[in-house]
Amino acid sequence: MFCLTPLSIYLLWLGMVNRRDRSTVLSGTWDLASVLGGLSGFIVFGGALLVFFSQSNARYATRGNWEQLKSAWEREQEAWMAVAAGYLLVAGGAVGLGLLARRDCLSVYNLDRERADTVIDEVLTGLGVSASRYGNRWSDGKPVLDIDPFYGMRHVTVRVLHPDPQFRQEFERDFRKRLAGEPSPDNPVGPWFTSAAITCSMTIASSLLLMFYLAFASK
Repeated sequence: MFCLTPLSIYLLWLGMVNRRDRSTVLSGTWDLASVLGGLSGFIVFGGALLVFFSQSNARYATRGNWEQLKSAWEREQEAWMAVAAGYLLVAGGAVGLGLLARRDCLSVYNLDRERADTVIDEVLTGLGVSASRYGNRWSDGKPVLDIDPFYGMRHVTVRVLHPDPQFRQEFERDFRKRLAGEPSPDNPVGPWFTSAAITCSMTIASSLLLMFYLAFASK
């Protein structure tokens, strides 16, 4: 239940974004942050389980009562805290590296690969950059940018490789402006995400009802 709540919110947001009649552009860091938010329940809950079951007394404590669990905590408190600190360090480092790697990216929802190529060519021409495309990369002797299309979701990730920060700002501004002015065709994955969000919400509601039933039935 705790894992599915943020996931259902994220899936609902994905459903709304992919059903819009315009492309939606997010910075790479915000896009990754939204993914991490949707998975936050699994990250936190999974970390707690890792800390708990990594201790030798955990399997015995789960078979006993609260006093046995408390006793196991008192005996191995320092070890549990060390494992928890290690997990937080690894998870925090992975998140930090991921956000750093995505800082020069643009994540675009509701955009076909062919349309992405056209818009990028138009933006580069408007900026006076005579770059040629080779596969997924544009280059003018040096790498300018590349894209990573996800055809199934009609999603494109654009990574700016040009070293000039001013070019990056100008490219992003023109790229967003051009996409905002053009309609986007229906995206079939939008209803799928909405249905998945509804399924998660129904699972959460059923779990809550079951908890209340068991609580009152035990009295």
